[in-house]
Amino acid sequence: MIKHLSSCRFYKAVILTIIAIGCFTLNVFAQQPPRTTPPPLPLREISGIVKDTTDLGIPGSTVRLVSDKDTLVVGTNPDGIFVFKNVKSATYTLSVNSLGFKPMVGKFKQNDAIPRIVMDPIIMNGETNSLKEVVINGTPSITYKTDTVEYKASDYIVRENATVDELLKKMEGMEVGNDGSVIHQGAALTKAKINGKTYLGGDVATAIQNLPAEIVDKIQVVDDYGDQAARTGVKDGDPEKILNIVTRADKSVGNTANIAGGAGNNDRYEGSLFATRLNGNQSLGINARLNNTVNGVANSGSNGGGNNNGGGRGGNNGGGGGNSSGGSGGTTNSGNGAFSFRDQLSKKVRVNANYRYNFNNVNSLNSSASQRPVATRLPDGTQQTSTLFIESNSEGDNDNKGHNFNFELEYDIDSNNYMRFSPTINYTSALTSRQSTYFQTGAVFQNQTSSSSGKNTTPNIEGVLFYQH
Repeated sequence: MIKHLSSCRFYKAVILTIIAIGCFTLNVFAQQPPRTTPPPLPLREISGIVKDTTDLGIPGSTVRLVSDKDTLVVGTNPDGIFVFKNVKSATYTLSVNSLGFKPMVGKFKQNDAIPRIVMDPIIMNGETNSLKEVVINGTPSITYKTDTVEYKASDYIVRENATVDELLKKMEGMEVGNDGSVIHQGAALTKAKINGKTYLGGDVATAIQNLPAEIVDKIQVVDDYGDQAARTGVKDGDPEKILNIVTRADKSVGNTANIAGGAGNNDRYEGSLFATRLNGNQSLGINARLNNTVNGVANSGSNGGGNNNGGGRGGNNGGGGGNSSGGSGGTTNSGNGAFSFRDQLSKKVRVNANYRYNFNNVNSLNSSASQRPVATRLPDGTQQTSTLFIESNSEGDNDNKGHNFNFELEYDIDSNNYMRFSPTINYTSALTSRQSTYFQTGAVFQNQTSSSSGKNTTPNIEGVLFYQH
């Protein structure tokens, strides 16, 4: 009984002690002042870093921050760091885009009482994209081959009825002169061909100034080592730069003709004719030009004179002032003509013939007349004054002519044998003549007449026979 009472007293004491401690604790907490939450800031700075999976910063990334109060965009610096200043809201959506990485979008809610918020690193994952197949239709404007630079004519726009020279002026690296000369990348083109064959003697100006641009499919500038090198592949020496005009398939049959003429005073005239026919493997071309010019200049004036002491006609002669007049004139007649023919006579035989003729005739006239007083001392010592008249005339002719003919016969004997025969004939002639007269009347009588002439001809015949087995 005594033990039971003792136990009850012990438990009561423990319970009373716990209650007392609890009341004391509540009293202590009741006496502390209440805690307050800091007010949100109106503006803040938010920064961070964008990294790849190897922990390297990604420069140039686009970071966009959007909230109900903000729309801000910045880029990362070379270290991948970005900084937004004056951000109004601490709750926002952040998106990051960078080339070669998958885009990242996330929503964030930060403590709005902190003035500077540093975000955790943003890790970007790499992205591998396979490009879709791209199909390019057509061919490039300029194609570079081993010995050829090729231009696609359809890529260059020219006016309607334009000639080939206007087309060439549009092409890169081409320089075309008013005289029809063509320079490609600093080198002069010396010969013209159509579809690989010499046309109208190979004259570049004739071809480009008369052929219409609409028939051209390609323009080729070829380093030509000769026909033999083209067949054998063995190149020797320096190549010749030639212009090859490749015609369009739909323009391989047709006729073209140009006729022009003009006339003026002093019997001046000018005329030209150009005609060509294309018919597949056959081509025919004719070109001719004639013109003349009148050259002349007249002058008159007076010449002062002084004393001329010396022996002559038994006394001393003296001269005073005088006057003279004169002039020069003449005409220049020039012209040229060319004929070209090419044909595929059979499956194995091809021919190509070219003839060219040119002439230049220069007629020159010169005349002068003068007079001056001449003083003559007579035997009795008196002086007599008389007038000396001088007249001179001259006429000269220079006549130059040239003929050039070349022919090419190609024969494909069989699949292993080929033969080409190429004769060439050149003939030039130069004829010169000159006549002059000189007259003195008055104080002195003297007549002189002279004439001269010369002729020079240069024939040249050669031929090449090439056989390949």
